[in-house]
Amino acid sequence: MAPSASQRPAQSSAADPSYVRPSYPLNREAQFAIDELLRSSSLTSLEKHLSQASDLLTQSAGEINDRLHESQTRLTKQRERLESREADGARLVQEREEQLGEMRERVETMTEKMEEQVRKIIDAQNGLEEIRNSVAAVQGECSQLSHLPGRTQARPSQRSRTQRVADDEDEDRDTEMVDADENEEQEELPEWDFPIASDIFQSRLEAAKHEYQSLSLATRYANHNTYIDFRRLVHDSQHPNEDGPPLPRPETWFPEGDAPGPGVTLFNQGASRPGAEEESDEDLAVSRATISTKCPLTLQEFKDPVTSQKCPHSFERDAIIGIIKRSTLRVGGNEYVRCPVGGCKEHITESDLHTDSVLIRKIRRIQRAAAADEDEDGGDEKMDDDAFDELEDDDEVAAVRQRKIRRGTTVPPKTEPRNSGVTGRPSVSERSSGVTQTVDLGSDTEE
Repeated sequence: MAPSASQRPAQSSAADPSYVRPSYPLNREAQFAIDELLRSSSLTSLEKHLSQASDLLTQSAGEINDRLHESQTRLTKQRERLESREADGARLVQEREEQLGEMRERVETMTEKMEEQVRKIIDAQNGLEEIRNSVAAVQGECSQLSHLPGRTQARPSQRSRTQRVADDEDEDRDTEMVDADENEEQEELPEWDFPIASDIFQSRLEAAKHEYQSLSLATRYANHNTYIDFRRLVHDSQHPNEDGPPLPRPETWFPEGDAPGPGVTLFNQGASRPGAEEESDEDLAVSRATISTKCPLTLQEFKDPVTSQKCPHSFERDAIIGIIKRSTLRVGGNEYVRCPVGGCKEHITESDLHTDSVLIRKIRRIQRAAAADEDEDGGDEKMDDDAFDELEDDDEVAAVRQRKIRRGTTVPPKTEPRNSGVTGRPSVSERSSGVTQTVDLGSDTEE
């Protein structure tokens, strides 16, 4: 009987039941349903839409750069004719140049946004592929479990024996014997610990996501055909003449160069050397090239890093411990995960993590030096005396001071505090150089 209208609100407002761990692996019907997911039309449709979107973005980027080049060529041809006009020739040329400059800025901005969207599409395509791989992993593991003898096979034999006994003896006597039999057999059945399908899927997908996010931008995109086509078409639109400059090599497309990927702290291998706490400007430059100040899991600057004793990789404490505790993998009764940094095959438990005080000191120095560099690039925003006083003892800030002096910017030496009326630090302008991005296979987030 269908519930009345007055009963429906009460039912819909009821709290959801708590999660109950499955007692048995997936049966064959459920496995067939998972197999259908791999052939789902929705996944195929999404793959098609992503491909079409990248094609349209590439074509649009080429068209707007074609228009810009045509406008530049047109102005070059008209310049001599306009300048020959005695009355307003110079004014007209200046107006056309200003209009062309505005158009160039708009086209460059739009091209940068399209390039960013193309990279997001590549990330989504990778995420779609990892979803399929994770579903296939669930299918494979559940299929293996279906061939193992389990508790589900004990129930039919109990029922068949119950029926045979009931046919031969008194019904009441039979019931007592069967109950005793069932209780005895249930006690003898071993506890069946098997992986849950959703756990398999989540762990595989999460591991793939972290491995992908730990890759450098050049590794993700520079060899991807979709991104290469975008770069080639834009370059051809900007330089259609045969005598134009060649397309830059893929390894130069991203400004990060040889910067380490998030979580790579190669200095960890020699952190115990004597005198490691102090370093020169040259040492700091080397550290920047070998030490990442970002966690490969959160892709945020380190706040409380811990380092693996098995590999030269560091992570934010809460992030890596959270992943380990949620892992379904066990060794010696302890949870473990494969190192989330791409290409590393080490297995990490919570006991493998430690706090490297020397490494933390180096990371802090690199972060402060980067902040000082940002302030230097901030144009009219200059670091005041108090801000320099706080960082005066750091070698890297002294190096920044020397660079400012060489460029003609006067930086006052450290003096006694004075009442300048400044109560706080000036804001640090954001740097626009370089392109970085965070990829969530489950969502679209960016750093």
